[in-house]
Amino acid sequence: MKYFKLTVLMLLVILASILNGCGGSDSPSGSLDAFVVKNDTSKREDNGVNPIPSETRKGILKLSLQGQLAEGTYIGGIGVIVNLPPGVTVDTVPGQNDPSPLEVAPGVFTVTPGFMTISVASYTAVTPIAPAGVHFALLNADTKSIGFGLGEFATLKCNLAADAPIPAASEFQLIGIEIVGGNAPDKLENLMPLVTVTPSSFDAVN
Repeated sequence: MKYFKLTVLMLLVILASILNGCGGSDSPSGSLDAFVVKNDTSKREDNGVNPIPSETRKGILKLSLQGQLAEGTYIGGIGVIVNLPPGVTVDTVPGQNDPSPLEVAPGVFTVTPGFMTISVASYTAVTPIAPAGVHFALLNADTKSIGFGLGEFATLKCNLAADAPIPAASEFQLIGIEIVGGNAPDKLENLMPLVTVTPSSFDAVN
């Protein structure tokens, strides 16, 4: 199988520079606290960040890895763009180096406990020609393992407009999917189409 460089690898280079800039991180399970500004978005003035109305409802999108992996093959990195249905947004904060694109707020994109990862996630607001979207990349950060397996791997906490219907999981369109195996940066294998990312469920919460 050919080795090649993907966009997700470029994002992982950015991750490495962020980690070097802040002296490293021991943040577990893909927490974004090490990469974004800590702010309470519900109380902040609108400085380029979308305020969340008090009547907004919440929902949780679960993301899963599905497919087939050969014995001894593990997933080392994932990159995905999640296009959000109408009426759905996420909490955001300005980017650390550049206010645009926005980054998702801490706790919005969460990696399933048990996976030791580093991750980044950015948000693109809706436009007249394109839906709002969340672009994330994550990398296995456990130096004692060679990656992680199939099944649920992350959740995305969303905001639902008061008058918006609760969307089905299938209404969250996933594009730009990139999945690579192993954890050696110079030898990451493309695992698609054997493995893909799917929106496994979406549930409204109080």
